[in-house]
Amino acid sequence: MTLDEGLKNLHQAKDRKLPWAEVAEIVADITGAKEWRTRYASREDMWAALEESTGFKRNILQRFATTYRAISEIEQKHRAELRDALGLKASGRGSLAWAIGSFGKAELVTRAYKIDAADGLPLIRRVLISGLSINDIREEYREILNRQPEGKIVRFKSAADARQDMARSIAALEENASLLYGNEDARFYYGRYRFSLVSIDAVALAWQGLSVSFVDGFVIVQGAPPKAEADYQELLSKIDYRASFFRHLWLYAPMPGNWPLERISQDMNRLGLLSVGIALREEGGEVRVVRRPRGGEKPPRYHTVIEEVMRQGIPDFAAD
Repeated sequence: MTLDEGLKNLHQAKDRKLPWAEVAEIVADITGAKEWRTRYASREDMWAALEESTGFKRNILQRFATTYRAISEIEQKHRAELRDALGLKASGRGSLAWAIGSFGKAELVTRAYKIDAADGLPLIRRVLISGLSINDIREEYREILNRQPEGKIVRFKSAADARQDMARSIAALEENASLLYGNEDARFYYGRYRFSLVSIDAVALAWQGLSVSFVDGFVIVQGAPPKAEADYQELLSKIDYRASFFRHLWLYAPMPGNWPLERISQDMNRLGLLSVGIALREEGGEVRVVRRPRGGEKPPRYHTVIEEVMRQGIPDFAAD
């Protein structure tokens, strides 16, 4: 589907009451492809056009697309286990999303599966077979959530699965880039850059002309939070070290659990680390900024990151 075809099909989607899965599939295609760059100067312009065309706000469109992608991945991975439950709907792209029905149900079962696939997949089957209500699904989701040990790290079957989950966490950030960067056209890269003096989970950068405007670093906060004071102090030391390399350092918690994010924010103030930001992904899937970094002079080791980014290259740098 071309960009023009997609925009035409999305025209007045909210007023026409198009099914969420239909809207989500088109939005996922448009935002996932590079064709939008031939028409829009920035990602912000693209989202503004999608808002105007559909009548939906950007936040809900992003949630639609994120949920649709996740549901499609679950369907592809478990096609055999779901075939009987899907019945005649087991063919064609997005079959599971359409079969589940409402967006609220789809978003909840996706979150349940992400927390624990062993419980999440049977829940999806019950939704398909028994037609559970949204309240029933919500209760089961809470039970799954409450069964998780404190600070549980998601267990992966393979390193490839772990990389995919990390990539999805970064994708959620990218889809909510306006919350972090406003009108700046920040681009996120996971697994592309390696720095000789500092380790980082992802970077976001932007450029103007032939110069890099900024490079920010992202640390994914997950697993069990530090309990001993010595471990907590070590955490602060690591944050301090990483912050000395990037314009802004973001701590991002896709599953915040019991992490003391407010305490970390207060201690960043006490240490004078104003360039550190904190964001989390809430239970509903929305990204929320807990602490917004402030500007100022570039940190002392910032030039080393710039040099290595330029040496390793930036995709599409010349095209823009």
